[in-house]
Amino acid sequence: MKDVIYYHWHLGSSKNDDNFFEDFKVSTLPKDFSKIISESLAETDSNYEHFHCPAFREWNKNTWIIRQPFDMSFIFDKTNGTISHYPIGESQKNYFLIHNSYKKVDHPEIQFKYFFLFWTTMKNIWVDIYPHPEASRIGLDLIPGTFPISDWIRPISFAFKLRDSNLQINVKKDQPLYYIKFIDKSKSKNKIILEESEKVPKDILYRYYKESNIKIYSPTNSWKIIKDRIFSNKCPFKP
Repeated sequence: MKDVIYYHWHLGSSKNDDNFFEDFKVSTLPKDFSKIISESLAETDSNYEHFHCPAFREWNKNTWIIRQPFDMSFIFDKTNGTISHYPIGESQKNYFLIHNSYKKVDHPEIQFKYFFLFWTTMKNIWVDIYPHPEASRIGLDLIPGTFPISDWIRPISFAFKLRDSNLQINVKKDQPLYYIKFIDKSKSKNKIILEESEKVPKDILYRYYKESNIKIYSPTNSWKIIKDRIFSNKCPFKP
């Protein structure tokens, strides 16, 4: 048997922008433009010895790579907190979300406005977000995280610490950015399948809208609600 996790992605706005929820109603780019997501094990060269290692293959189960959808270069100017160089177009400034902490920390926190939304009817499914070494090699250190997609609807974006400010960072199309791994904590033996959806269903979008408001109006309570839902075993798709 197979268990299905659906996903939808888009580029551009963040949840603080008026058109954020509108953007989730349609994908940004055609499917044949870029290889945005791929199974991790399928992308591993079978000539490597570790490809045949049972421990490595077990880790790669239900694991995918998220990739950069287009060529891009940028420089972050830490003196004023701006992306100051766009070799391929000023319009791409809308692709970045810069956190104000850059004024107080050694490595600025930045996000690409490149969002994935995952949902499923399965219970107790978690997503883990892991660094990919190829992103680290170009100076982008992923900020990892985990949460249950069965009980909480929120998008995933590429949030990272910039290792070196004032240096040009070149991100190539199809460049691996990070891993996502889905964990079935109900211990099902079924294989997980990812299936892209052209649109986000209205009930999922509505749930996301309400749950994102919790982050805005009561940001410290979201994780408590998640834990309460997990332990109550209440189906989040029911009112």
